[in-house]
Amino acid sequence: MFRKVMLILAVTLAICTAPMAFAQGQTTAGAVAGVCPPPNTAPGEYSVCLNTAENKIHIFQDGKDLGAVATNAVVASVAALKGQPAGNAVAETAEQKAPEPTPTKPRMFLVNDNMFSYSFSPYYRDPLIGDFAANKAYNIAKHVVEFKHVDVGNRFGDNTFVMSYLSSNHINPTSAEHFHDNITIGAKDVYMTYRHMMWFGQLLGKDLSKGFIKDYGITFGADFGSKNDDFSNQRRSPMVGPSVSFKVPNHGYWNLAAMWTREWNQEGTDVTEWRYCNGASTANCQPAPGPVFLQGNPVPVIYNVPVPSKWGQKIVYANTYTFQTSWGIPFALGKAPMEFDGFGVFNGSKGYGAPELTPFTGGHVWTQKGTKPETIIRPVLEYNFGSLFGEGHKYQIGIGYEYWNNLFGVDHHKYYGALQNAPFIQLKIHL
Repeated sequence: MFRKVMLILAVTLAICTAPMAFAQGQTTAGAVAGVCPPPNTAPGEYSVCLNTAENKIHIFQDGKDLGAVATNAVVASVAALKGQPAGNAVAETAEQKAPEPTPTKPRMFLVNDNMFSYSFSPYYRDPLIGDFAANKAYNIAKHVVEFKHVDVGNRFGDNTFVMSYLSSNHINPTSAEHFHDNITIGAKDVYMTYRHMMWFGQLLGKDLSKGFIKDYGITFGADFGSKNDDFSNQRRSPMVGPSVSFKVPNHGYWNLAAMWTREWNQEGTDVTEWRYCNGASTANCQPAPGPVFLQGNPVPVIYNVPVPSKWGQKIVYANTYTFQTSWGIPFALGKAPMEFDGFGVFNGSKGYGAPELTPFTGGHVWTQKGTKPETIIRPVLEYNFGSLFGEGHKYQIGIGYEYWNNLFGVDHHKYYGALQNAPFIQLKIHL
């Protein structure tokens, strides 16, 4: 007992007052991990060594091990001598091994972003919205409000959900307004998309990257649409297929998927139940072989008068393919935080269901013919002006361009309104 007390006092004095060398035990050739090798010290000098394997402090004099004492006993002695809490003495006596950090519960997602955006363009198009006599499409002004959710980094994959509300001006009227001469109410459109991207490397916890490829996986999802104009779009389109993600700097992303898809939809009405009417009155209507689109023609006007009980002829299109890509690339323009994002879609022909115009007294009618492949590209360049209010604010303003060839599969070489070139402005707020 006396020897142990003396050793504690000796170590304490050596640490506090004497010239010394202090070393933590380490592995060397022929040594055991954590064991103190005899240090080389000058005659008369003390040296101490923390043996990490034993959690003890050894004291040496003239290269001879005088013995060892428990680390906590020495720390308490030093603290008492210096009048300090034991915690402070630990820092001053030895470079002890840092305690293991307390495990924290992993986050479900590395990125979990919710945002609202508003965009506007007066240059949107829709098939057969225009002047039939002049074979000329009309531009349609649309206000678009959108909610978007993106989460990234979960083991089982990433998710993207988008819900858009599109409000057209009177050029694209509602189905009810189309029956009147003085059209004031534009059609409304709700469109939703969902994509789940399951990445194999993320799922297995392995690095599958190679070259500019980041990961491989499977994408599946669906599109849903509903519009209250004469076409009465009610789109339902599931899709699934392989996908790949590419390496992008600055924590950006770029994904590409090749998928199977099929569309379930409906025509605005059963074509056997249309009527045409002479003039503004719908009282004396006669049977017509199909719906008629003569917006802009002089009186007598041919009106679309559907029989409500026959509204909504269902259409199932053929199986087809779709290539879809989306990207988001942050960068700096000087000190201005910028982002280039957007998406692109190429849909294969989906079979029958597109419009075909054939001669009819006073106009042309709607029948069934094959569709064409369609291409959509929508890039946006955005500036984060939220950075002006401090770090963590993300409010973006941007300009974009939406190109759509063969809208909804309609051949733009034959029908006006099926080719769209629409520049737009956009405001986006991240929550």
